[in-house]
Amino acid sequence: MPILDPGGNLVMGLHPFKDKRIASPRDTKFLWGPMRQLTRESFIALILDIDYHTLGIDVLSSGSAEETSFKPSDLFRSAISLDGAFILAFHNHPSERLVYPSKGDTELTKSISQMCDIMKIHLLDHIIIGSKDYYSYMSHGLVVTRSRKYVSTAARGRSHRARTLAKKRSTLRTGHSEERVGLRTH
Repeated sequence: MPILDPGGNLVMGLHPFKDKRIASPRDTKFLWGPMRQLTRESFIALILDIDYHTLGIDVLSSGSAEETSFKPSDLFRSAISLDGAFILAFHNHPSERLVYPSKGDTELTKSISQMCDIMKIHLLDHIIIGSKDYYSYMSHGLVVTRSRKYVSTAARGRSHRARTLAKKRSTLRTGHSEERVGLRTH
């Protein structure tokens, strides 16, 4: 994996990474292992062409164990330099087994999505990776993609176990069932 050096440290910057087709959040699993190894929160973008093939991976930031920051202009600079049509955003929560986005994560996602609309580069998803779990904004209906080729795990048919686990998480977090807080489980 081009984002880690032989010692397992994150290598900042833009890395060419060609020809892997991405059609769903699960197609990005090749990034999850390296991101789960990191002890600091990091932000990475996968740049795709119009046919959903990878053009490059941009390692934008590596922060502390609980936060990271970067300039969104750097994200778009990479996408433009590679003539990218789509962006998949990733960051990790190194200390969390089960992943829940923070208010800051959601605000960042909305901000990136709005900037993508202006730049005419589509945000397909923002995926948060924990030590044992992941959270896809698109799969939860919080990033609306115009793409019919990039499909959420939910649209492909989540397993009964995944739906049950999602209900339990929502109930634990809010004290209400998913139907009461408006989350979809299909």
